[in-house]
Amino acid sequence: MILFREEHVAPILDGRKTQTRRLGRKRWNVGSVHACYTKLPFTRGGAMSFCDVRILDVRQEHLRSISHEDALAEGYTGVGTFLYAFYEINRLALDADPLVWVVEFGLLIPPAPCGDHRDCDTCINREDCGYLDGKESSDEQG
Repeated sequence: MILFREEHVAPILDGRKTQTRRLGRKRWNVGSVHACYTKLPFTRGGAMSFCDVRILDVRQEHLRSISHEDALAEGYTGVGTFLYAFYEINRLALDADPLVWVVEFGLLIPPAPCGDHRDCDTCINREDCGYLDGKESSDEQG
């Protein structure tokens, strides 16, 4: 499960947002599939995931090391707008430069024939899985 803010849903679904930077411990493995939510599914009223994504790369870097291209992949117009939003979302001081996890992902489309990309042999083992860049996935799950 990966939580996103409501304003990130459209950029993810239309392929403009393909990265997310997160504080804390590593929780993602390359090749794993995660449902994306805008609120926790076990909260009152529940929540439906808005998509599934496959993790393509995970690395760690300092927040302020972000390039212009990576800011675009985060769904923002540039480094400044990304940093301002990150500081606001995470309630950080504007001069903070923490280590963050950079998680690159591909959107899984169309929905899995089996209803869950994590269990579908078609999705896991074939190029026609449907995630955006068309690469075959790794067998690593987690």
